Amino acid sequence: MQSDIAKQVIEKLDIVLLEPQRHSLESRPTESLEAYDAYLQGNNYLHRGEETQSRDDFHFAIQMYEQALKFDPTFALSHARQSVAHAWLYVQSFDRTESRLALAKEAVGRALEIDPTLPEAHHALGLYFFGQRDWDRALEEYQIALKNQPGNVEVFKQISTVQTSLGQWEESLTTLRTAMKLDPRLGGLACWVGGRSFGLRDFSEAIRSHDRAIRLIPDRSCPYYC
Repeated sequence: MQSDIAKQVIEKLDIVLLEPQRHSLESRPTESLEAYDAYLQGNNYLHRGEETQSRDDFHFAIQMYEQALKFDPTFALSHARQSVAHAWLYVQSFDRTESRLALAKEAVGRALEIDPTLPEAHHALGLYFFGQRDWDRALEEYQIALKNQPGNVEVFKQISTVQTSLGQWEESLTTLRTAMKLDPRLGGLACWVGGRSFGLRDFSEAIRSHDRAIRLIPDRSCPYYC
């Protein structure tokens, strides 16, 4: 149903899709409605965890992905997103153990076994390498993900973080602004732009971006890396 609606919108707007985007639109990630429902709930928790730096939301996301995989063990997307949730727990120092990073690697490895071309799996592998501070391999995987999903905001966010780690603050801010154009509703993203602007001593932009973040997520503080 989602694919049919998307196709109708694309036809009405006369949009030309690239082949990877068309393939993604037409593919069925799982035949199990129960698995897909649990997967969507996992995505909701994962998104909230990324936006608000919530340890509990990451754990809830992992549980929902695990539930999805009980219904369909070959659900590659769920393996990939579970890997992302494990990696975030490690990267954000909620669980800075090698066993947590190993769980991220195991999950993304399973996703790639099932579908070596899955963009979400390459995004997850990039985040795993980010956790190891292997910036080159992280960027390589992020670029593979973007080749098939050029509008993936999460990947742009991670590229920006790598660029900051490499001292490329101007490039990092440009990458974040690209992400904001793709999804201007993300308060955490506005906070990141404010943090980068502050680091570049553009204080007016920093204030504007942080004010925007407060409007978008008024009940949450900005993440520490802002």
